[in-house]
Amino acid sequence: MNLAARWAVGLWLALLLVCALIIGRATIDTDMSAFLPRSPSPAQQILVEQLRDGVVSRLILIGVEGSAPEILAQTSKRLAAQLRKATDFVAVNNGENTGAEKDRDFLWRNRYLLSPAIVPGHFSASALRSALEDDLQLLGSPAGALVKRLLPDDPSGELLRLIEQLQGQAQPATRDGVWFAQDGKRALLVAQTKAPGYDIDAQQRAMTLIQRAFAQAIASDGVAPPHLLISGPGVFSVRARDSIKGDAWRISLIATTLVALMLLALYRSPRVLALGLLPVASGALAGVAAVSLGFGSVHGITLGFGATLIGEGVDYAIYLFTQITLARTPQHTLARIWPTLRLGVLTSICGFSAMLFSGFSGLAQLGLFSITGLIVAVMVTRWVLPVLLPHEFTARSIGAFTPRVMLLVQRAPRLRYPLLLVVALALVSLMLHRGPLWNDQLGSLSPLPERDQLLDQQLRRDIGAPDVRYLMVVNAPDPEQALQASEKNRRAIAAAGATGSARGF
Repeated sequence: MNLAARWAVGLWLALLLVCALIIGRATIDTDMSAFLPRSPSPAQQILVEQLRDGVVSRLILIGVEGSAPEILAQTSKRLAAQLRKATDFVAVNNGENTGAEKDRDFLWRNRYLLSPAIVPGHFSASALRSALEDDLQLLGSPAGALVKRLLPDDPSGELLRLIEQLQGQAQPATRDGVWFAQDGKRALLVAQTKAPGYDIDAQQRAMTLIQRAFAQAIASDGVAPPHLLISGPGVFSVRARDSIKGDAWRISLIATTLVALMLLALYRSPRVLALGLLPVASGALAGVAAVSLGFGSVHGITLGFGATLIGEGVDYAIYLFTQITLARTPQHTLARIWPTLRLGVLTSICGFSAMLFSGFSGLAQLGLFSITGLIVAVMVTRWVLPVLLPHEFTARSIGAFTPRVMLLVQRAPRLRYPLLLVVALALVSLMLHRGPLWNDQLGSLSPLPERDQLLDQQLRRDIGAPDVRYLMVVNAPDPEQALQASEKNRRAIAAAGATGSARGF
């Protein structure tokens, strides 16, 4: 091995080491906002922020079912008490009054800022007289004790008005002091994490805390224990990451196994098999490292796409193996075939470059991964493989395969008419197609099974959680005008709610 060959192998090993260190610290991301535009409109930007860091992205919906209602209620109380001790959660609600003191104190201190009734003239003598007359009537109602306590400091009744507004929103049923589904078969809880929804590691820790707390909550019961149901954006992120990792590993393993079996059957040499896979492995490592450096994280779909590199990266090594003869060294062979090999790589790079300059960061990751992987794979084939190939290596000809393959090649022209028929049928099918031709639903990229999505819908319906598919955005030159415009919209939506057109907001 001469000095140039040693430098090539040394640089290759150093590259692998650096890539391994980068990948060891890389973050695997499953945030579907990576497939939204990189330069979104203001409305799209708000949507992405809510998906990544909004309050809804921090909510974990919890259900406890499978036992008698009284056992479910006790389990709910124990579970909530355990979770309220954890610093990972901002709030844990299950219908109990525990922990509501801060909310009541906040409403009391800000009642005049939050009340929708505060308008010019609201504190005039006539308006205050009317409010006091209403308070006088309420003193004889079941709410009289509360009115009597609040009346000296809140004569206009702003706190009562706020409580009435909040109670008007959708609420789950209550049984034994905690929330239940309407059929009484499931106790319900809502936990809000301190970490944002896009922090998948923190969401996974929160899920683990919930599972441990649930195990402690049912440990002392001697009957058949209930079972736990959890859902929410954070839960979906954790499960999606695990699913994507599993799929990427399984697809890569299947593809690698098939290619390895083919190479082993052709060359009958484990060493040649390992050398044939070196360009692919090196390219995949470099691609993941490049994406991690360029984007700060690696999307799970990018990892799954890495299986496509196996087929093209192996082609470089196979082309080299089949061209080597005893009369020429691998270096001489590569010098002869390098222009053809280089042209194939350049055409592939041109094809993937369209993805690299895409306005969607997810597609740009795929482009960078593919381009980097192919460049490194062909560089390993060009400068590293010739050094590592066995002395006087030549590709063996498998005689048993040759006659059969040539027979298929000779009969291939007979397939032109069936092929033309298939193409014609495909064109007719496209012309007669009446529905949408392209699927533009982002949810179709989700690896989550349908049962998890149905469970989330059911828990949201039971607990009265809001439908967050619709957002109303108010734009204004300054915060005060934005608040005023928002207040006008609030009154319009409240009027729609009175007629049944809107359920809540």
